[in-house]
Order: sequence, then C-alpha cells, then structure tokens
Amino acid sequence: MVFSLRNDGDGARWRCIELRIEVGNDVPLRVRLLNGNAENFGTELAPEIWLNFPPRLKFAVFTWYGATIEMEGTTETDYTADETPMVSYVNVHAILEARRTRAKASPSGDSESSQDLLILERVPCRGCFLAGRLSRGSITIPGCIAATPIEMPIDPVEGITLDMPLVYFFGHTTPSNNLLSHAFRTLKANVVLVLGQKLVYPLESENRVPFPFPFRSLFPMEMDSLSNGNNTTATASTPATVSPDSSAATARATPTPPPSSTGPQLTEALKLEHQFLRVPFEHYKKTIRANHRAVEKEVSAVISGVTDAASADFSPDDAVNHLNSLVSRLQGLKRKLEEGSRAENLQAQKCRARLDHLESADGENLSEWNNTRLKRILVDYMLRMSYYDTAVKLAECSNIQDLVDIDVFQEAKKVIEALQNKDVAPALAWCADNKSRLKKSKSKLEFQLRLQEFIELVRAENNMRAITYARKYLAPWGATHMKELQRVLATLAFKRDTECATYKVLFEAKQWDFLVDQFKQEFCKLYGMTMEPLLNIYLQAGLSALKTPYCYKDDCTKEDPLSQEAFRTIAMPLPYSKQHHSKLVCYITKELMDTENPPQVLPNGYVYSTKALEEMAKKNDGRITCPRTGSEYNYTELVKAYIS
Repeated sequence: MVFSLRNDGDGARWRCIELRIEVGNDVPLRVRLLNGNAENFGTELAPEIWLNFPPRLKFAVFTWYGATIEMEGTTETDYTADETPMVSYVNVHAILEARRTRAKASPSGDSESSQDLLILERVPCRGCFLAGRLSRGSITIPGCIAATPIEMPIDPVEGITLDMPLVYFFGHTTPSNNLLSHAFRTLKANVVLVLGQKLVYPLESENRVPFPFPFRSLFPMEMDSLSNGNNTTATASTPATVSPDSSAATARATPTPPPSSTGPQLTEALKLEHQFLRVPFEHYKKTIRANHRAVEKEVSAVISGVTDAASADFSPDDAVNHLNSLVSRLQGLKRKLEEGSRAENLQAQKCRARLDHLESADGENLSEWNNTRLKRILVDYMLRMSYYDTAVKLAECSNIQDLVDIDVFQEAKKVIEALQNKDVAPALAWCADNKSRLKKSKSKLEFQLRLQEFIELVRAENNMRAITYARKYLAPWGATHMKELQRVLATLAFKRDTECATYKVLFEAKQWDFLVDQFKQEFCKLYGMTMEPLLNIYLQAGLSALKTPYCYKDDCTKEDPLSQEAFRTIAMPLPYSKQHHSKLVCYITKELMDTENPPQVLPNGYVYSTKALEEMAKKNDGRITCPRTGSEYNYTELVKAYIS
C-alpha cells in the first residue's frame, strides 16, 4: 500500500500534510519512505529503510514538502490530515532559540539566562529531553518529572534511549496535582504558575481557590519573566507580576504567620482520620439510596394502580374503594418520606459535627482534642470487640455520640448475633440491601451464606428440600463458582457423619465463625473502615519504635511495654525498629547506661553501670562480684568506659 503525500502549495505558500496511522491488533506494520522528505514526531525517516511498528501503536508521518510512503501490513485506521500542531512546534522552537541567542549575548545575571529548559533541536545536536507533561509517560511512568540526555537522533520506533534518566516522583496518585502539591508543600511557594493551565493558583489560604482571572498558555506567545528575575516563588515583600500579553495580572502574597511547634504533629494526626469522615458519609449515602428505592417502589405501584383503574370498568363504589386504597398508599409513602428525611438530616448532622470537630483542632486546645480522640478510639475498640453497652455509656458520659459510629455497629451486631446463633436470614437481608455495592467489590459473602444454608439442610437430612434450594439459589452461581458448588453438592452423598476430610470440614461448627469473620470484613470494606481496630493501629505505631530483639527475652525490664504478652502479640507482625545509635543497658539494674550513669569495665571485660557497681561496693566493703563469672575485684580496679 503506497501513500502519496503531495504538497499543492505554490512555492510562496506551502501546505504541510500528516499521515495518521493506527496499527492493527494482531500483526506489526512495516513502513518505509520511497521518495521525498518525511518525519515521525521530529525524527527524519531515512529513504528505502523499513521501520517495524508494533501492534496497536498510534503514530503519524509528517511532511513539509511532500513524500511517498509505502506500508506493508494491516491498519485499524489510516488517513491524512491538513491541520497539525507541527507549525506551532516550529514557532515555539524559534522563540526559544531566539531567547537562547539573546541569553548568550547578555551579561551574567540576566533574567533570561536563568531558564534551564533545553528543547531538542530539529537539526542534529546533543541536548537534554525534559518530560514536563505529568499525565504522559514519555520517559517513565506518568506522574513524574523526568529528563534524559540525548546523544543521537531518536529512533522513531524504539523512542528515547534511557541510559541515564533523571526521574523525580513526588508520591502523588494524581499526575495533574503533582507539580502543585510539590510547590505548595516542598518549595513553600506563595504563587504557583502552571504552564498550559488557565488559572493562577495562590497560596493565600488552605482552600487554594483559583484566582478568577485567566492565565494564558505558553505556546501561542512569549511570557515575560517574573519580577524577581531568578525564581518563580514570590515572597511576601516581592509581589509576582504575570504578563502574558498587554493585560497584566498581579498576585500579591500575604505574609504567613510562623508555624507553631504543634503544627506538624497535628497534621500527622489528622492523616489517620479518614475513617472518621468516611463512615458517616457512607451511611448517609446508604440512607439516601434506601429512601430512593422506597419512593420508586411506591410511586410505581400507585401509577400502575391508576392505570389499571383507568382501563377497568369499575362500578362507582369499586372505583371509590380503589382510589381510597391508592390514597392510603400515598399517605403511607408520605410517612416513609418524613422518616427518611429525618434519618438523612441526622446523618448530615453527624457529618457536619465531625467536620467541625476536625476544624477545631489547633495548638491551643490540642490536649483537650487529643483526649476526645482517645475516647473515640476506645469506643471504636469496644464496639469491634462487642462491648456495646460499655461503648454506649462511655459515649454518653463524654457527650461524643455524633463522633462515634454506634448506630452503624448496632446494625452489624444484629447480623453477627444471628450468625453466631446459626441463622443466615439477617445476613442475607443485609446482602440484599447492599447488593450493588457487594457485586461491585466482587464479594462472595452471599454465596457463602447460601452454601451454609444448604449444608444445614443436608445436616437435617432434608435432601429433597436441599435439592430444591440448590436449584433456586445456588444454580445462578455455577458460572463463577462451579468447583465450590460441586464440592458442597457432594455432601448429599457423604452425609453429616462422613469421615472424609474434604467434606467433614463443611459440617464443622467453625464454618459459622468463618462466616462471622467474612461478614466483618465486608462490613468494614463497605463503610471504608480499617480491618483492625484503631486502638491496635495506634499501638502498633508506637510499638514499632520500641520493638527490639531484647524485648522478647525473659530478662526484659518491666518498664518496657513489650514485656507484657498482650503488647507482644500486637507487635508480632511489626519489624524491629531501626536504631541509629547503640543503647547500652545494664545487666544488673536493666537501666540505660549514659553520661549520667556511665558504664564501668571490670578486669574480666564485662561492663556494668556505675550505679549498680557503687551499690554493690557499698554492701560488700568495696568489693565487686561479677554476676556472670563470680570473680571478685576491688572497686579501684574498675575502668570507666566512654560512649561515643
């Protein structure tokens, strides 16, 4: 297949042409230049050389003066376009080249000489390619600012050679916010100018509301430098002026107060409050969805009743009775709507109360705020451990009912107690209420509940009812869970008293405990809760800094929290803490040896604290007995050791 890209210009005015190609899904495509001049994204194509493009690749061949292109293979689409961005690219290149020329001629310290952007020349030269568009992965994954040296022309198929790329990733999941977040938090900028965006983002408040005036892109025109010349960060004393064209916009940053010592601590604490806001919000959405479904159901029934009444031949009395029944149904709908509205207002009130609580956290009342947070964490732990009455009393005494999720856990309590009593009906009703969300998360809870109900029918030797139940409730799961179904259905032949381990385990009581654990997992996932209680998470955060191999020895000091078995269990999955400096602990007193209690070395080489040896010398008339070897020495024979 041959494409002739002809230039129909008249010499004084030429027309550029671009051939856009999308390679097929199965086989690669071969392309070569027969005659003329053409390029692929800035790389000139050599004549009579075949280039192999992999399947599903999208690329374009561009020509200024006309060319003939030959292709071998299949394409999804291929067409020519007259409107291309190449002219804009050339204009940008010309502008930047003129700036570089002026910068070379300007004396040192000129504002334009401070620009570090190196753009690849269209003529062969060495340079640096800077990938500044964060949403694309020209050099590496999206969301990174990257640069790589260019030593040779870029291959049109292989792309840029990544021998020594320089990549900066700032840890943000959204590429569009990467530069802004970095400038806000790392560079501490007062004004951030985003090239290619339409707004100037000031740092005058935490809300970061954009200025209402537009900010034009770099590419159609040149942009004057900022007034301070050497950087893009405007301080409080130096306003930053941006002049894209004749209309200028000025952004003046207000001076910010010095940060308080409790600011970083408070910021880190608020990062763990995701569940605090997520749970009432999810409950609020669930209430809205339930009210919406109830309204749709009742309104649909009323409309259907009106339609039937209009088409039926009722007597006057029957018509009045029918209309009265519809009116009664509408009155019932009104009562449900009123109850639903009250429930929605209650959930919205809880969301507002929690937002106000987070906003009230500052350095002045941090102690009180932390005390409230501790009570919230304790209530959360009690609710997860099924101490419902104690949790309710603590919340009422502390007046934090709107800050805890007692009503949410009360909902789970009914299902958990029913499963512990070997009743799956409340759990199945819960699955029906949250069917769409569970289906979206690919939950198997409903399937496991149906299997257990089938097992209970087999246990009761009600085989015919079990078969009917399987046809109705288990058959729809056959497409995705055939192996589990085959295993469970085989219990019809093996019975409850089987000794076959594969089927015996299905009749064990621990299957109900497994269902309780699985429901708790799905419940927490549905409301955005952590699987572990918040108290355990906070304790693990603290214990991770204390855990060392010495903590698990029998002679661990009692002052160490990890000397207690409960804390050891919580810290079991945690790694040992990284100790940058060695800590010397006295073998006798289990106390830390430091400058206040320096170590002393016995002639046999063992080291003990000064405090312990002095007490021993007082009791034994100046004699020291090594507790490890039993050797005795005079106190004057000790040598003081120094900690470096």
